[in-house]
Amino acid sequence: MDLLFFSDQWDEKWRRRQQLAWRLGKALKAKVVYVEFPLPLTSLLKYFLGFGDSEAAFRWRRTFRKGLLFQESEQGVWVVTPTALTRQFDEVAFNGGYVRKQIEDDFQKLEVIPAQSKVIVSHPFWSLGFYKALGIEKIDVYDCTEDFSEVYHLSEGWKATIRRNNEALSKASKAVTCVTQVLVDQHISWNANTHLVPNATDLEAFEVAERRYDFRKIFGIEGDAVILGYVGGVNKRFDVDLMAKILVNYKTWHLIIAGTTSLNDARTKGFLSLDNVHCLGQVPYKDVPRFLKGVDICVLPHKVDALTESQSSMKLYDYIASGKPIVSTFPPGVLRVEYYRRANSLKEWVDAINMLSTHYPAGKNNCPSLEIYWGNRVDQMVKILG
Repeated sequence: MDLLFFSDQWDEKWRRRQQLAWRLGKALKAKVVYVEFPLPLTSLLKYFLGFGDSEAAFRWRRTFRKGLLFQESEQGVWVVTPTALTRQFDEVAFNGGYVRKQIEDDFQKLEVIPAQSKVIVSHPFWSLGFYKALGIEKIDVYDCTEDFSEVYHLSEGWKATIRRNNEALSKASKAVTCVTQVLVDQHISWNANTHLVPNATDLEAFEVAERRYDFRKIFGIEGDAVILGYVGGVNKRFDVDLMAKILVNYKTWHLIIAGTTSLNDARTKGFLSLDNVHCLGQVPYKDVPRFLKGVDICVLPHKVDALTESQSSMKLYDYIASGKPIVSTFPPGVLRVEYYRRANSLKEWVDAINMLSTHYPAGKNNCPSLEIYWGNRVDQMVKILG
């Protein structure tokens, strides 16, 4: 049996779809083919000129090493990287044939017959018509990870297209899986076979991680300082103003960021220039356990809005697996986590950090493994796939 995934980029962040793809392939003894979101050719020029975005640059470097069709040696997943003429992934670019022809050629090389494969799709940027043009007669699972119509940088026209695609894919799929109850409530009116399948973490990676980052030594931080850790990018959902107010007023609290920034405004630049803010840049997922072992408190300072309320942050599950206390703008949901504090105002954040930095017994923030383990999610997906 072949298992086809249509999703975002395959990278070192080990997103939900990457975790599900290789684990489902192993569980079902299937050949897995992962079709990435198209790589725009316009980004190649930006890459050579040195001002392209980091994700496109990563994919071009990988392409030069491995090609546009390659197999991950450890996971055994085949990755298909179609290119697009522009970044505007509209119906003309897709169904005009350029992207589709590349995918069809790679399917033929891999001896994949879409109509005879299990198909899982995730992003509503790809229309139902695009899948039908590829010869896909049915979509087994539409895996919804956020309300993409609320993504900040998209135009109103694109958001309207996404809403239409989202509803059409939901209605046409045999089953829908959602990471949050917010999304379940949205999709169940379109598809009665809708299931809550939250994100999870790679417990194996945390079990084998022995060493930790010594941030006091790396950044010359005083021994009695409190080290806050954040995994992810400093982008529009990151509450720069909140964290800046905290760190300006509490000089002995240091924030270590494992990620890049996509913002270039004066406020963000000022925040990143603070003496107690330290950026490591993008950290490969395999090193996230070491990163978290080196911090005192994990933080999740995301803004609360329609987009973030629809998301299930994978970093939250990594935080829990690390055993460290957590301060977040969001509640833990159904997860049972003792040393977890929700905070939204400046005072709530300060009180939470003060409390957790003085009253937390090391290594005690454990959650039942089945609630946060990818193996449990794969078991759910196998049952849903039938």
